[in-house]
Amino acid sequence: MELQNAAERFNHSAHVRLDEMEDRAFQQVVDELGTTRSKLLKKIIRELIGAGPDLLAQEWKLMEDLRFQLAAIGRNFNQLVRAIHTGKMIVTPQDRALVEGVRDQVEQVRKEIVIIIDRSCHRWVKGASQ
Repeated sequence: MELQNAAERFNHSAHVRLDEMEDRAFQQVVDELGTTRSKLLKKIIRELIGAGPDLLAQEWKLMEDLRFQLAAIGRNFNQLVRAIHTGKMIVTPQDRALVEGVRDQVEQVRKEIVIIIDRSCHRWVKGASQ
């Protein structure tokens, strides 16, 4: 089977009829999430069928912030390891505590990423926490 180009792959659409109250409420959610109706429906469908996570704009911002923090931790950790390997630094109990602190920070970032992905995967499940 030949691979389809993007225009051929994304030519399917879903149509939904909403009453006035449903339409207003849906538009309010769209506005609150800072997305479009089409993108929101696609996110809902992708997450419901297990093709997610498909993060919302504010979640991508949080992921970018976490990436920045993790990169800073990595740079500091690399400097520490380089100093140890070149003999410029002898490992002391305080250094061990620092390494454990870095480990704890990385674990916290990992937990936050898991929470974001889990929330995205269960966003549309009735009773799931937001």
